[in-house]
Amino acid sequence: YASLLCNACEKDTTTVTTGFCKTRVFFSVVRDLLEGASKPVYDYPDSQESLNAIRERRSLSDDVVLKSLDHLTSIVTRKVSLIGSKILLIENSRIRLLEDLTRLSVFDYRSYILRPLKEFLLEKIVEMESKATIA
Repeated sequence: YASLLCNACEKDTTTVTTGFCKTRVFFSVVRDLLEGASKPVYDYPDSQESLNAIRERRSLSDDVVLKSLDHLTSIVTRKVSLIGSKILLIENSRIRLLEDLTRLSVFDYRSYILRPLKEFLLEKIVEMESKATIA
């Protein structure tokens, strides 16, 4: 597998010089895979440097490559599920906030919001007046 990945990277060297993002990401993933990284390093170093690092590991055994692939796949799967759950939590909080705001009556609005709003506005007016008298 390592030699196949290296050959695929060698084939993409023509696009590396033009700087396509897909190729750099591919090189980064292959490099992490062949180095046995503990987690994906979303790092896009110099493409020639990555290619040299990939070439050095061309003779890795298939077992090492497959073990690294399984490990990185599980890490990425876990991170994607965490991101998905955080997005759902944020969306749920947003929906609850909107529901609570629509239930807020005029009386509640005045009793909870008006007093701090008045204090804030009064503070800003006093601040603006002091700046105007100084200038």
